[in-house]
Amino acid sequence: LDPPTTYGKTKVVAESFVRYYADLGPMEAFSVRLPSLYGPWERPTGSRPNMSAVFELMRAAFTGKQLRVSGSSAARDWTYAPDVARAVADLSGVPWEELPDVLNISTGRFVNLETIVRGGMNYFPDAGIHLCDEGEHCAELQITPTSGERPMDVCRLEKAGVSPGSDFTGSFGRYVEWLSQSKDHEEVLGINRC
Repeated sequence: LDPPTTYGKTKVVAESFVRYYADLGPMEAFSVRLPSLYGPWERPTGSRPNMSAVFELMRAAFTGKQLRVSGSSAARDWTYAPDVARAVADLSGVPWEELPDVLNISTGRFVNLETIVRGGMNYFPDAGIHLCDEGEHCAELQITPTSGERPMDVCRLEKAGVSPGSDFTGSFGRYVEWLSQSKDHEEVLGINRC
């Protein structure tokens, strides 16, 4: 509850307000914490110009754009957005008194950037995605490794009877399938064919 960043601190303050208003009266409320999300309908908007690394890799793969990537050892708890939606829906059926104030909705596992790139290359072997060597400063997409960070703990989620997110390999495959079958994938990926 003492994150090192301003962004993290604002999250803790928001959770404290949820808890405060829930304690005041008849409102039942709890907070969920979400890690690095990716999945269907992630797209650039005016309020969210920065996309996930998974999104950027898929955009490069679908457009044939060359993309140099660094930070192959950097890992995150990548969680598929539909898994989050399912978990929130499942939590709505759990008796209120059985829920803690805060729950993490994630896979509870780290996946490094190299695994994501290699997974993408399995689907798009001709994609122009190049993993830079560690220390090489050549990248358009870079994820910085963090020290001391670990995957989110999903014990409270499991104790509430809700399963955590699916493993990355399966959910990544579903994401690629969704993009491949979506008639709107060019819009979603921000591809302008004009």
